[in-house]
Amino acid sequence: MSMGSMWLLRAAAVLGLGAALGGLLPGCAARSGRDAQAAADPPPPPTSEDVAAEALRWLDARHDIIEVMDPRLGRRVKLALIALNLDSITAATTGTYFVNADFQSPAGHTYSLDLFFSGTDKSSLTFEKADIRSVDGWPRYTWYQEGGVWKQRRVAARPPKLVPGQVRGDE
Repeated sequence: MSMGSMWLLRAAAVLGLGAALGGLLPGCAARSGRDAQAAADPPPPPTSEDVAAEALRWLDARHDIIEVMDPRLGRRVKLALIALNLDSITAATTGTYFVNADFQSPAGHTYSLDLFFSGTDKSSLTFEKADIRSVDGWPRYTWYQEGGVWKQRRVAARPPKLVPGQVRGDE
């Protein structure tokens, strides 16, 4: 192959013209076919490790402090991260994932939140929302699976506090 052909081959590869020059220069069509195949294969969906890494990155960018709206209190609550439960990463639906995390409010209440991320591959994962799963161990919702899809089921409000001398079940 001449020096001019080599230069043209490199230029065609850089400019993505391999298919157009495939009939003129040997090697162009084969290289173009490999590039086209690589571009046609979609990237794999995110793994649990990818979701964990994105959750950690997202929390780190906020110095492990977030603010959420507590609908039962009717106001926003500032929360500090206690722990990210990496064993709880779940695909809620195709392209939507959640991981559970524990936080503490300035008043000392423990909040369990589900942090939702969406994306078709690890490079496209983005934070979507945070739902309050429980406060001080009292659930706001539970999870159940229907037709292979995870769904939330709301839980009734926290029962009233017991009066001194009253036993649970006597309510």
